[in-house]
Amino acid sequence: MEKPNLQTYTSLEEIDDIIFEELESFNIAKDQIRIRTVEIDTSFSRKTFTFALHPSYSKTMIHQHIHEKLFDYEIDSPAKLNIKDDELSIYIYSNNTVFRTIHILTDKSAGDVNDQENNN
Repeated sequence: MEKPNLQTYTSLEEIDDIIFEELESFNIAKDQIRIRTVEIDTSFSRKTFTFALHPSYSKTMIHQHIHEKLFDYEIDSPAKLNIKDDELSIYIYSNNTVFRTIHILTDKSAGDVNDQENNN
């Protein structure tokens, strides 16, 4: 496997921007995403991004794109699939610290991929 062109990030907000850009490439707008900040201790908090998609969306493909983009920054992004609820959680971490979590839920009432493509 070819070594990536490693980059450095200057802030967690820069990583947030990368996440939003990747989600936007799948027609997932910022206003669809609920963002919550969870205080871990007095010196650290973690952002959690949660949004729901129609079952026609590929959560795995979204994860792959986010993972590939963050890999260049030496940031790992393993995921856990909850098969029972058809939910995917992506954990964004570096230096043994999870600093962002993305929860992708399934909602049959959300617009499907074809609806999104036809609106563009």
